[in-house]
Amino acid sequence: MEEFYGAEAPQEVEVQPPEVVSTKGCGSSLPSRVEKALKLKNKPMRQCKKCQEWGHHDSRNCDKFKEKEKMRSRRITDV
Repeated sequence: MEEFYGAEAPQEVEVQPPEVVSTKGCGSSLPSRVEKALKLKNKPMRQCKKCQEWGHHDSRNCDKFKEKEKMRSRRITDV
């Protein structure tokens, strides 16, 4: 080693413990389809006042009436 580096090798080697580092990483994963379904199943069902169906929607985000509103808006723009 002395010939290669051109310096004398130390008699005693002092080694300190490494500093704590935080490696790059996500920390959480995206939920799978099964996890999403289980979470939705545990939610209480509510009755939509527009379509009178029990489900996981209400009058503000009722799909049946959103489609009707889209059709109405298309008719108005066509005239």
